Amino acid sequence: MMTASNLTASYPLTINPAFQQQAYLKASITGGSDYFGYSVALAGDTLVVGALQKDSNATGVNGNQADNSASASGAAYVFDLAKLRRVIITSE
Repeated sequence: MMTASNLTASYPLTINPAFQQQAYLKASITGGSDYFGYSVALAGDTLVVGALQKDSNATGVNGNQADNSASASGAAYVFDLAKLRRVIITSE
């Protein structure tokens, strides 16, 4: 899997002859200079996407994402690709 990024979203791609987009992933609250997709890690069906410059003072899981008082503190977003694939398959 590889990723193409435009700073606010990541597009996981599977290499095949058609080079088709498999999903569209984005942060729950996006900002133009968050650098979402700057770092990506994949382990099994768990994908972690980093946003290097995300302004947020949220702590822990499901913290207050609206609190942007900590400038460029960064964030990590965790996606369960197995659940995502089930959604994609059923929506076709």
